[in-house]
Amino acid sequence: MEVPDYNDLGNYDLFIQQMYHTLLLETITPLRVVFGFYGYTTMKSLRKGFTNYLKANVSTDSGHLIKGFSPYSFPNLIFTRDSSLIKINGIPYAPTIDEKGYWDCYTSSNNNPLFHFLEMLWTRLSYKHGISSDIFGEDLEIEGHYRFLKTRPISWNGKTGWEFEYLELPNDFELEEGPMYIDWQPAELSEPEHLIIVWLCNDNTINTNSEIFKKLIQQYNLDESDFLAELKDKKLIFKDSNNELKLLTDECIAVIKDGKFYAGENRDGRMNRWMLK
Repeated sequence: MEVPDYNDLGNYDLFIQQMYHTLLLETITPLRVVFGFYGYTTMKSLRKGFTNYLKANVSTDSGHLIKGFSPYSFPNLIFTRDSSLIKINGIPYAPTIDEKGYWDCYTSSNNNPLFHFLEMLWTRLSYKHGISSDIFGEDLEIEGHYRFLKTRPISWNGKTGWEFEYLELPNDFELEEGPMYIDWQPAELSEPEHLIIVWLCNDNTINTNSEIFKKLIQQYNLDESDFLAELKDKKLIFKDSNNELKLLTDECIAVIKDGKFYAGENRDGRMNRWMLK
């Protein structure tokens, strides 16, 4: 969605208000990293240690709150020799929000922690100082993460705070299991999604109340809300307050490969590299 105007924040629900303040602070504060070279020896024990620390600081009395435990307060990265906890705030790792309004704010990884540190540092430098995205390399193979903590803001006896849930590691996870890597690929699109993306890529505008959009929905026998939700989940477009569909990307590229439709961000040249591969 569009970033709300600060003066209009009161018109939004608690979740949007708290995410606004949290992500705003995330963009302007320095990168905060905890180095724990001689701490926990495994990713599993690191996760357990952090969970126990949170449990020991849960507020149980609204008159005596334990402060300093919002997602913003967490370090961007906590790492030991072989594993790390990573804040998912869009710089660079993209967050997700589930249907219950929980934000996946922390994940864990058993990849080389220095890779994550460099990803976070270089992302900030590339956005703040215009450094070329070439420093990231090809980025066609990305480090896999294990979901760990999710959170949502809550109101409790007139106070505002954050509720956390932690997620166990998969049942088939082995302590000796090596780092997980995933081959990157752009979002796969349906034909009507492809038409919308190409239309927007050509600097055209489209309103969800317009005749052309209604005809598209009718022609493909689509449910409008489901159709827009699918596009939103693929992190390609958003709908503004005037019902205009707009691209979320800086440089969107849409392609057809083996009879299938794809689209993705090419700000760092990754879509070009994927096509060449």
